[in-house]
Amino acid sequence: MPGCLIVNADDWGRDQSTTDRTLECTALGTVSSVSAMVFMSDSARAADIARNSAIDTGLHLNFSEPFSAPSCPAALLEHQRKLKQCLGRYSLARILYYPGLARSFEFVVAAQFDEYRRLYGADPQRSMAIITSTCARMYCGMGCCPQAPLCVEISRSYRERRA
Repeated sequence: MPGCLIVNADDWGRDQSTTDRTLECTALGTVSSVSAMVFMSDSARAADIARNSAIDTGLHLNFSEPFSAPSCPAALLEHQRKLKQCLGRYSLARILYYPGLARSFEFVVAAQFDEYRRLYGADPQRSMAIITSTCARMYCGMGCCPQAPLCVEISRSYRERRA
């Protein structure tokens, strides 16, 4: 639509206060959509609110903010810890390919996709372009990944590893 401004709010579900303040903004019409965090303290309640209020959501991929949901799997916490440690310690790790992180990126991304599907009952479609780009940078460091179709299959491989 010409003349339409879309305002997306970040960190939906991070904690109760953030969710509540963002909900106020959506009710006022000042926020058009939200980026939902999963495995956070208010993720489940935020998902219920979004589904019942028809709030447009996408997945906020979280590589560094510690997951705060009490039910967060230990393996996920460990993979995220590795990512946060490396990305925080080495600034070039954010832009250059580091093979030692590939498995942790795959695991953390797949777990978040699966949790989003569980909480919201749908695929995070708006996130697919972002995740494909993110995976491409993680695999080859230049955004031109020959393995990009793998990004679509990450969730399946995560479920297989959990089984």
